[in-house]
Amino acid sequence: MQLEYSTNNGATWDTLAINMTGLEYKWEVPDLPSDECLIKITQLWPNNVGRTLDLVHGNEVNSGFFNKDGSEVITASSDTTVVIWNSNTGERIHTMRGHKKEVNYANFSPNEKLAVSAGDDQLVIVWNTETGEMVAQLEGHQHRVMSANFSHDGNLIVSTDRRGKTKIWRVSNFTEAMTLNSDPNSVTEYAEFSPDDTRLVTCGYDGLVKIWDWANQKIEKYRLGYKKAQTFMKMIMPSRVKNVKKYRGKVPLFIQEKIEQKLNQIFESEIKLKSGGYLVINPTEAL
Repeated sequence: MQLEYSTNNGATWDTLAINMTGLEYKWEVPDLPSDECLIKITQLWPNNVGRTLDLVHGNEVNSGFFNKDGSEVITASSDTTVVIWNSNTGERIHTMRGHKKEVNYANFSPNEKLAVSAGDDQLVIVWNTETGEMVAQLEGHQHRVMSANFSHDGNLIVSTDRRGKTKIWRVSNFTEAMTLNSDPNSVTEYAEFSPDDTRLVTCGYDGLVKIWDWANQKIEKYRLGYKKAQTFMKMIMPSRVKNVKKYRGKVPLFIQEKIEQKLNQIFESEIKLKSGGYLVINPTEAL
């Protein structure tokens, strides 16, 4: 719910509170004598049963996150923009431009005064969420940057790229603090700080989740993906659990099986057939 009040019979309104829940709100009435006082209560979400808000970019949307109270959403898109939206109305608050290629990831800082984004242009960009302006451009990655997140105290940023590099940046002066080298032959897709910011978790295409003592640049533990796969298979198809095997090869599994190449083939317009022919699939508009 959103609460508003007026002292001039609804000619103008002042916001009292937003995103209210429950059936009671205690309010210290302002000392504004008037015989034309009104209170307005607006149901923000859902405004009607089954309503869905479409937040529209010009191309694929690669990530989306709410802020803490759910009033805003930040999105990253292949159209090269980062957008902050009003999640109750669907209106754009800021459209932030600075990336030259696809933006893969964007998220708020803990205090929500800043946001960070990561893109195919090898850049990490920090934004002012109140103005929508660029605060800093962090350069140092040599390949597409896949994710970027703030530490829980807001003092650091961690970013990852498709060459196995994980970089940690200081927010105080927007300089690089260190680089953690994972596997140069594998993509590091994501990284995030632990709640106390003493450790770091990274995950990538090699089937491993790595937990880092990042201050000492040491890997504490590996979490093997096949165990989770076994657990998942037990839930959905117990008879097939025996088919889940642990990969023990030295070459990362995604490279060994050329998974990334096969995924890229999904987006190819020409599909080869075993018969020797081929199909061409292109997007078009409905009549």
